Amino acid sequence: MLSIAVLMQKNNLKTDSKFKHFSELYHSIQIYEEKRFCKLKNVDAKSVECANKKVKGKLFDTKFKYAYVKFACKHAGTYSPRGRGDRPNQRYALTCT
Repeated sequence: MLSIAVLMQKNNLKTDSKFKHFSELYHSIQIYEEKRFCKLKNVDAKSVECANKKVKGKLFDTKFKYAYVKFACKHAGTYSPRGRGDRPNQRYALTCT
């Protein structure tokens, strides 16, 4: 089973869950986003192909998309500008509950 830090229990996401397929996780995240009026983004992940290259032998089943994946609210974190600073007062990070 795919172990991911989320559990679907009557369409509620909780910590430390296991899913049989990535599509089950993705569907439960969509339900969570609709119920909570928020948008989650993939902030950290490692593909199964990449993880298996670093380990001797095949550790992860190739039917899965990711060896691990971490989701967070799209408003989480601090703003880091990527330009020259022409518009320095632009912000997008919010306090989400």
